[in-house]
Amino acid sequence: MPLLARNAALASVPDVAKVNGVAPVVPPMPNVQVRSLFWGEAEAKKFLEQHGPFDLILCCEVVYQLPQQVWEALQQTLRQLLVPGGRVVFAYQHRDGAEVTDAVFFQTLEQAANLRFDQEESLSNWDHLWDDADLRKVRRELCGI
Repeated sequence: MPLLARNAALASVPDVAKVNGVAPVVPPMPNVQVRSLFWGEAEAKKFLEQHGPFDLILCCEVVYQLPQQVWEALQQTLRQLLVPGGRVVFAYQHRDGAEVTDAVFFQTLEQAANLRFDQEESLSNWDHLWDDADLRKVRRELCGI
């Protein structure tokens, strides 16, 4: 979490972006929040009361052969915390057994969390050095559209 928070803060600093060879984020991102979050309806409600709803939630390496009650808690959390029209971005790597557990999570997102599949991009375009890169994906879901 500390590294993610630091990177989010630095993304809109022009001098840092220039050193890293990228354009700074325009406009700057004053409302970016990086927070850890326990999943579940009660946890999401408390989090919502403290921080309000979000227009973007990033889920990186959180879906991996989870028991049903755990991925259902994630779905409930996403449903409660996203504004209508908000987005969830999943960075995801298909692993052995995913067709049994992970596939059901993604197949039930629309009904359980009011999310609709929008786009999927293979990470093979980003890093040709990874093994089995065609199994790594960035998947985007839209809320309430």
